[in-house]
Amino acid sequence: MEKRKFKVLEMADTRTKMKGTKRVHSDYVYIWSGVDQKEHAKHGVGFLLHPETAKNLLDTQQISERIILIKLHQNQKVINYVQIYAPCNDSYSDEEKDKFFETFSDTMNNIPDNEKLMVMGDFNGKVGQRRDPWTKHLGPFSDNTTTAI
Repeated sequence: MEKRKFKVLEMADTRTKMKGTKRVHSDYVYIWSGVDQKEHAKHGVGFLLHPETAKNLLDTQQISERIILIKLHQNQKVINYVQIYAPCNDSYSDEEKDKFFETFSDTMNNIPDNEKLMVMGDFNGKVGQRRDPWTKHLGPFSDNTTTAI
């Protein structure tokens, strides 16, 4: 983070349990949202904040093991960062996917219009064989069978 001068780093598929905030290496702040303690560690989302950025933290909402929101005061503006880890299209029921996107939509709708919004995460979308015009943005791996954009 220091080399690239990142102030906010998002994380998906952290496989952490519970919800929490703690100081880690060099006073960086790790904020996470995971599954209950009794569950197998899966999913999980989080943020790692530069120590100076962490001083401007206004609010944290650990909504689920797939959605987390932090609110920061930056450059005289309030910015909401939402980190998500969407369910895979093939591995989850329509009910589970619908519940995720409903919660995600509710989260977006609760952000005041006068505040900025940054959405980050793993949407688990598939692009399959169709690579143009995104070739320079996509990695070389795909399932080579589907296109679901």
